[in-house]
Amino acid sequence: MNRKLLPLIHLPLFLVGGLVWLLFLGVMVAVLLLADAGATPGVPPEELLSPTALGAMTILQTFGLAAWALVLSAGVAEEPPWISMRLERFRLALAAQAPSVGMVLTALVGGLVVWTLPSWFAEQLGQLFPNHTGTLDLVNRALTTADPLGRAMMIGAVGVSAPLFEEVIFRGYVWRVLEVALGPLAAMVGSTLLFAAFHIDPVHVVSLLPTAVFLGFLRWRSGSLLPCVLAHAVNNGLGVAAALLFPDADPTATLPLWAAFGGFAATLLVAGAGHRFSGRAPASVRA
Repeated sequence: MNRKLLPLIHLPLFLVGGLVWLLFLGVMVAVLLLADAGATPGVPPEELLSPTALGAMTILQTFGLAAWALVLSAGVAEEPPWISMRLERFRLALAAQAPSVGMVLTALVGGLVVWTLPSWFAEQLGQLFPNHTGTLDLVNRALTTADPLGRAMMIGAVGVSAPLFEEVIFRGYVWRVLEVALGPLAAMVGSTLLFAAFHIDPVHVVSLLPTAVFLGFLRWRSGSLLPCVLAHAVNNGLGVAAALLFPDADPTATLPLWAAFGGFAATLLVAGAGHRFSGRAPASVRA
């Protein structure tokens, strides 16, 4: 095996540890569902997990995976030994440097418009598979039907933990591993595809790709994780706000085509302006 590719041994380690954590959480959920099923016979399983429990489990899922990624981050090295632990490698894996003001603005504005094309894609795919109940449908239902505690847990899961912990995992740790082994282009492509695949629901995976590409652009151009977290939080926050402010919206309503591609064009303009005026050269593979 090419010595340059050896840092990729981190990814199987992350996968194994992540699967163990998810299996542990899955057993916990199964126990809770069985207990609730015994207390409330005849209720469908998907209705037994309360919004409070769903939000808590989602936070625990991403927190545990991010914590494991942070542990492994201290071992990502460009030269052997590839698993020796050094605390200064956290900074490289987390891209812990201050971004330019231009990239912060690019992230904030881009987060406001990047959702349009993905939402349109999701709506079109939903029409092709009308019997499919996606993760976004479950999240919106939980947000609109929960009690105050459940709503707070779901907001924390979608608006805070997902933007922070998912960026640590994919634009932080995974990006660094791929960048060291294969270069910045592989880091962008690989982290984008893995981030989309992480969401499992096929409709969500496909529709999420444009957003994932924009987040990868922010990471590449700024050399920092902060713009990715900001854009991700703004994007998710808009979805949460829409669900809370318009709980009775027609679920069959679709975003107009002009709005979808208008938002896409606006995202390209914002990204182009950020690239031109960010004031910093694109991040190099060798930090």
